[in-house]
Amino acid sequence: MEPTLITELLADLCTQTDRPAPEREEVRVWSTSGVERVAFPDETTAIFKYAKTPFHREDQALRTARSRGIPVPKLYASAVREGWLAMLLEDLGTSTRSPVTS
Repeated sequence: MEPTLITELLADLCTQTDRPAPEREEVRVWSTSGVERVAFPDETTAIFKYAKTPFHREDQALRTARSRGIPVPKLYASAVREGWLAMLLEDLGTSTRSPVTS
């Protein structure tokens, strides 16, 4: 993971959505992706998700799914830089169960 680049991508997303810099809380972070809950000064929250190639097209999948009526979190903004995708998404709240892995 490249912490400086990830921080810059979050700043880009905040600029795109006209939001100030948020406080960040890691939800889950791996070497090539991560999920954080971000809290803005007005007490709203969002999910900040980032991933490196080959996972860098999820924003397109979310836009396509939403356009076809599939319920997915709202995508507020996305940005790609140096092979990393960053997205600011609707916060659906605390997980009710652990992720299932195969």
